[in-house]
Amino acid sequence: MKQIDHIHRWLVAAVCAATLTLTGCIHEDMAPCYKLTLKAENAKGDDVTASALNDASLYVFDEGYEYLETVRMTEAQIHDHQEIRLNYPEDRNLHVIAWGNVAGGNQTVTESELIEELRVILKSRDGLAQKPDDLFYGSRLVQTKAGGGLAADDTIVVRPKLSQVNILTQDIKYALQKNVPSAVPGEADCNYYVNRTLNAFDYRGNLTGDSVYYHPDAGWDADNEYFAPNYRMCAGENINVELTAENQTLGIATHDDDGDPLVAPEAGILYVVLRFGENGALLSVRQTVRPWGTIDDHIEF
Repeated sequence: MKQIDHIHRWLVAAVCAATLTLTGCIHEDMAPCYKLTLKAENAKGDDVTASALNDASLYVFDEGYEYLETVRMTEAQIHDHQEIRLNYPEDRNLHVIAWGNVAGGNQTVTESELIEELRVILKSRDGLAQKPDDLFYGSRLVQTKAGGGLAADDTIVVRPKLSQVNILTQDIKYALQKNVPSAVPGEADCNYYVNRTLNAFDYRGNLTGDSVYYHPDAGWDADNEYFAPNYRMCAGENINVELTAENQTLGIATHDDDGDPLVAPEAGILYVVLRFGENGALLSVRQTVRPWGTIDDHIEF
């Protein structure tokens, strides 16, 4: 009989040890252990955690929206879907604000004791914003239990917060002939500027802050048209696109041919074509939007 009791105790100990090893937690009352994890999704809802996130910062606030702590996650922790530990030994509702890829250096985070003052702000100089890192955002109300742990398995989902823009000219040679007669297509010093976007996000992930502009990387293509491909920027609902050559403005676009404002949506790619007439004036502006990640070699406007 003593031998049977000894075997029974040994089996119980072995099961407990295995449970601790596999789950990372164990309660004296044998209550189930729940995990909190982080997941990144694209605009279509696909899991892109392993390819999209390099780092993550989780800002934890209590029921009264007062700051408690910041949890930093490394790339390895994120890609392995490691458990996020929030050790509060009582029943609580925690507001977790999650930002992905904020450690890249092109933006700063203003941490505060109050959730209303939490900001992600793009770095800029004289109104010119740096190209932001590939920011992801999400928020979650997480419930903890007395005695430690969570009330249930839970996942904080983050999604893309930025947009991309592609800009192309058609017949820029006419605009150069009129405005900069000495300029040669394919060689002229041209620049694109994208205006009317804001430089910060609040704790809800909404754009706020000051107006800034971008200077997209661009160059000449094989047809001697000026092209800015896949430039990352903050979203905007009423942006304008300016094209210059040798410091002379060739055209400014605020609306397309249908009278609709130029819109760069979150997790979307804005395609803009600026077509010039033989008189050198901006004759036509066309736009279309595709979901971020779409591969489409032929864009219909």
